[in-house]
Amino acid sequence: MNPRSRITLSLLSLTVLSLACSMLTTPPALPTPTLHADPVITEASPVTETPPSQPAAMNLPAGFATAIEQTLTVYDMNGVQQAQITLPQLTFPGRDRIHLAGKMPASGGTVPLLYFSYDNGESLHFRDGAGQIFALVNGSSFLGLTGAAGQPIVAFSQIEYLDESLRSKIYVGSIQSLPSAAPVSVIDDPEAWAIKPIRVEAENGTPTRVWYTRIAYGIGGDIVFEPRKGLFILDVASGQVNIILNNDIAPWAISPDTNWVAYSTGDWQTGPMCIKNLVTSAESCFPLLPANDSRGAGNAFFSLDAQYMAWMEGDGAQMAEVPSFKATVRVGQIDGTLLADLPMNTFESAAGIDPVSRAEPVTWLDNQTLVVQVRGQEWSQAALVRYNVVSQEIAYLASGEFVGLLYP
Repeated sequence: MNPRSRITLSLLSLTVLSLACSMLTTPPALPTPTLHADPVITEASPVTETPPSQPAAMNLPAGFATAIEQTLTVYDMNGVQQAQITLPQLTFPGRDRIHLAGKMPASGGTVPLLYFSYDNGESLHFRDGAGQIFALVNGSSFLGLTGAAGQPIVAFSQIEYLDESLRSKIYVGSIQSLPSAAPVSVIDDPEAWAIKPIRVEAENGTPTRVWYTRIAYGIGGDIVFEPRKGLFILDVASGQVNIILNNDIAPWAISPDTNWVAYSTGDWQTGPMCIKNLVTSAESCFPLLPANDSRGAGNAFFSLDAQYMAWMEGDGAQMAEVPSFKATVRVGQIDGTLLADLPMNTFESAAGIDPVSRAEPVTWLDNQTLVVQVRGQEWSQAALVRYNVVSQEIAYLASGEFVGLLYP
């Protein structure tokens, strides 16, 4: 499948598929999943731009995982393979469809996973460290799986079309609580924007807050960045919702210390990449690169110490008969200093992909090492390279699509 088709499909609702056989079992300790017909829960009176509380210090990653079709591979920080996991068919690995729910395994070991499956309908599954698979939640139209780092705790939403609105139910919990969990919030949007969780926080094994945005749901076309608007924090215990960014702003990144957010503005995020300090309210923007057909800025990520930020800017059409799209990875400091502009062909040699059709940041391995995902003309052709912001060195890291980080 070419990248133009795959981009379109990634923004359409996944079609419910059905197979005749299933090897899944249900763990005796987990209750039978049920669907809940709860009344609509309106968002509590929001408090705009309330600074979040400070989380505990984050551990440095110990490794990462990539996926090629149904094979998930775990690597250490140097790109040395540690483990491989074969996922069931009708599982579509991606950063918002699979969560690494355990610690970095020893060489030859494995890691627990939580993931969406589309076998015999849609469901959320848990694959434990021994390879057994359990169905936790059954339903349809799941969206935005995101988890607490290294823990079996996730948040996601379930989407439902009503006569005059789009309903989003937000779920959050652990593998023990999710099978019987009711949604923590139900939001109806008359403009058909869906709720997508993008971060979940937990303390002592209990989820505390869910950060979410609204996305344009079920659309297609030549879309470079997922259409987003607004950033919100849902307090799980109280149900209180705080507005962090208004609906005319598209959020892209939250720093590990939750002090900074990165966002873009303008219709369909055609404006520049900006950053805001949630404690001081200080803001600054990086002017867009000159472009013939600017597609704006998006897909930002903060370094682990929140001193650097990387993002992508686009120029041209991806779905034209002769594609003209060009991506540039940009790196800056939070004081507004621009450090590097890296056109996508900069990564051809290191990635072993020629020509490159798209290059975008996907994570940081430490305070100086950015990971860039590079794709070829075939969307399935993907590789990760690393870029050191101090030495400016670019080197090959691993093959496949980035799935997530693993921690000690």
